[in-house]
Amino acid sequence: GISHTSDSLYDEALTLHPQNSLALARYAVSLAHRGRQMERALDLAQQAASLTPQEPTSLHTLGYVYFVRGDLQKARTWLEKAIKAGSIDAAAFEHLGDVHERLGNLKLAQHFWQEALHLDPNSRDVIEKPLVFVEQQCAALVAGDHPQLAALLPAQHLPGHDVRVVLELGDDDLVALAHELAAVAVHDEVDRV
Repeated sequence: GISHTSDSLYDEALTLHPQNSLALARYAVSLAHRGRQMERALDLAQQAASLTPQEPTSLHTLGYVYFVRGDLQKARTWLEKAIKAGSIDAAAFEHLGDVHERLGNLKLAQHFWQEALHLDPNSRDVIEKPLVFVEQQCAALVAGDHPQLAALLPAQHLPGHDVRVVLELGDDDLVALAHELAAVAVHDEVDRV
């Protein structure tokens, strides 16, 4: 298949140029993204980072591989290094937000996702992340018999957007409304039923 062909091409390129940090990094990401040969992906990413220790792409790659492997502390360290080294890649900010989400640092996750959106306003993956966060928080508040607070969450977590507070809706309607308002607030189109 295609992935076997790409693996063969990366192997051939690295045979000819074993210290090509870009090829090492891209091959590592390719393997990690597919969840294949994770030890090899880590080895390739570590080689790229050691060859170009100030290159944001190499640092981001190592952080991403650690993230996919589930080593969140190392992922956070390397993704932070990539950003400090000057990364303007929206994916680096998105991945750091993902790490913080998994670590339970939701405000930091939101901060980095917003930075990612600033760098790439059309990223569908990133656009939906604050929406998912708001939905989860609203559902938790409704489950805890606090629908009035749930109605306020979109305004709190999507600042600068006009979000109306509606208290007269039932719990199920409130979560649906929060979803709809949050989607509009992040410039997502919502079809009203």
